[in-house]
Amino acid sequence: MIKNGLIRFSLLGALLIFLMTACSTPRYSHAGDRNSSKRTERYAKNNRKVRSEKSSRTYKKKTTSNKSRTNVAKVEKLDLRHSVVASAEKFIGLKYKWGGKTPKSGFDCSGFTSYVMQENGVNVQGASQHQSKLGKKISKSKVAPGDLIFFGSGSKVSHVAIVKANTGKSLEVIHATSGSGVRIDDINGSDYWNKRYLYAKQVIR
Repeated sequence: MIKNGLIRFSLLGALLIFLMTACSTPRYSHAGDRNSSKRTERYAKNNRKVRSEKSSRTYKKKTTSNKSRTNVAKVEKLDLRHSVVASAEKFIGLKYKWGGKTPKSGFDCSGFTSYVMQENGVNVQGASQHQSKLGKKISKSKVAPGDLIFFGSGSKVSHVAIVKANTGKSLEVIHATSGSGVRIDDINGSDYWNKRYLYAKQVIR
């Protein structure tokens, strides 16, 4: 009888220990799952932050790069315009020659503009009427160094000049004239040239 009681007591103890172990295991496992989930969320959050920062840096880099290229292009264009004016000024005082296209022979108006522009890599050829069809037409107030100005009567072009400077008050051009050869004139201050002004063209773009 005592022996049977001990056996039952041992079995009951073993069952109690089993139940305690079984009940406690899910708690540890559950806690482990929560910790693992939190670590995963933190990793995902950090990963998104890193990707966002990289994307922001890439965008800023591209934007800065585009602005840099734009600024470089503007500087290069401005340098080209100044170069055209400097080339034209070298020939001030050179004699006029009808049909002349080189410094050796002398220049007429279109030969002068063509030579100076070609010297700076800008393709401008032909007589003044042909040159008047090139480039983009711009208003007189917006002309800049290196632009071309055309003169004539009615709608017929008969003369072309290179803009040297435009201050708003004065508009200086360099051109080959039949009376004085290559010279500088302020067409805003000249009744003769002002009356014959037709339009301006931008050939440096």
